Amino acid sequence: MPSLTPHVLKRLSAMLRGASIRQLARALHLAFPRAEIFLVGGYVRDLILERETKDIDLVVRGVPASRL
Repeated sequence: MPSLTPHVLKRLSAMLRGASIRQLARALHLAFPRAEIFLVGGYVRDLILERETKDIDLVVRGVPASRL
């Protein structure tokens, strides 16, 4: 399982900029196949209110903090 070092995070962020939520979920699943990933916060609120969202908030369970 890869570690999300600052370099990896920067590359991942650049790759996913403008990506759909489905593409983001797929990338996270490939990086952390055993993790549970939840959408939370303002992103969920914006989806419910059918607003355009500016960011995505995630909670990741099942990945040690040292791997994030």
